[in-house]
Amino acid sequence: MLVFVIGGSGSGKSEWAEKKAMELSDGGRALYAATMRRDGEEAEKRIEHHRKARKDRDFITAELPYDLRGLSGYSSVADTVLIEDLSNLLTNLRYFRNMSFETAEEEIKSQIKDLSKNFKNIIIVSNDVFSDGIEYPEETMGFIRSLSGLNIGFAARTDLFAEVVVGIPLIKIKS
Repeated sequence: MLVFVIGGSGSGKSEWAEKKAMELSDGGRALYAATMRRDGEEAEKRIEHHRKARKDRDFITAELPYDLRGLSGYSSVADTVLIEDLSNLLTNLRYFRNMSFETAEEEIKSQIKDLSKNFKNIIIVSNDVFSDGIEYPEETMGFIRSLSGLNIGFAARTDLFAEVVVGIPLIKIKS
């Protein structure tokens, strides 16, 4: 099953996705693919916040800021993987691996396609950064367009789509 979860900052999307991962793992362990780079005090605070939030859940955490294929070795111990989150992965490939937006998008699609061969359930978390109506500098608009393209592509293929708003999931199940 492919699950796609989107929401704004602080919307509750991560909490909802973590609960869904536990549900889909059916009492087994789930993988938590953390894509945030450890690059400073603010990043460490966010990482610690997420670790505390999931401390009572049976996740195996793998920090993979550039390549999700590192999860393939875990397929014997878990069948569900939660990717937290798409925007971090796009940022890391674009700005720290110097890929164009187009190349980074294709790389992400390829990585997730490869994961789907090894895992029964994949949950992708992404950010809603499209609603403020502000026109940003071209580089930022390129990022927004690229993330939007990824979101649209994954949402179209998903078995379950959830937009989380103020902690409330608005869910669409593929019919």
